[in-house]
Amino acid sequence: MPHRSLKRIRTTGLLYVLLICIVNLSMAQDALKPVDGSSFSYLGSDEVDGSPYVFESFEKSKLIGTNGSVTEDVMINYNAEIDQMIAKTSETNYLLLSSYMYRDIICPSGNYRNMNTVGQKGYARIIYEGEDLALFEKTIAHRTKPDSNPYSDIKANYRIRHIQRYYLNVKEELHEIKLKEKSFYDHFPKEEVKKIFKQNDLKLKNEADLVKFLRLLDSRY
Repeated sequence: MPHRSLKRIRTTGLLYVLLICIVNLSMAQDALKPVDGSSFSYLGSDEVDGSPYVFESFEKSKLIGTNGSVTEDVMINYNAEIDQMIAKTSETNYLLLSSYMYRDIICPSGNYRNMNTVGQKGYARIIYEGEDLALFEKTIAHRTKPDSNPYSDIKANYRIRHIQRYYLNVKEELHEIKLKEKSFYDHFPKEEVKKIFKQNDLKLKNEADLVKFLRLLDSRY
């Protein structure tokens, strides 16, 4: 009898360990979500001052496919120099996301739209999106030669700086604009735009004011 009890305990223990292994394997497979893309070499360089990446680190994101599919918990960063979203699939493996497979990237730094859907390259952050009006902010990583300054601590061969460009989508027509009141005169009735600014004391450099302006404009357009 003691031998049978011991055998039963060992069998139960083995089954428990096996169950734990299966659960851990399942969790590991869930953590590495399958995404569509091509291999990418993610390498930093001491010869560059700055980074082409928009986010400080890879962010856990939700991917919305062009067919409406949803893939969650994918580690993503945006390379603004090559206009590509990069997925980190393991500590050493990275993928360029397929620009044909994903429409939106939802991450802590904002919601990003695949601009191929509106005739531009890369992805841009959605500032506002209504039925007939949307505004996007696209980050461009601009590489230049640094100024030759013998007293500078920066010894890089190249400097990367981020600049922002803004695109207004009005009834499926995309226009690059500056965030100034006069920029909207070309696309909406001038007096209507001036009236909204006057009544609400808005400053377009404040994003909350910018969103409020676009919402009011969208409701009257």
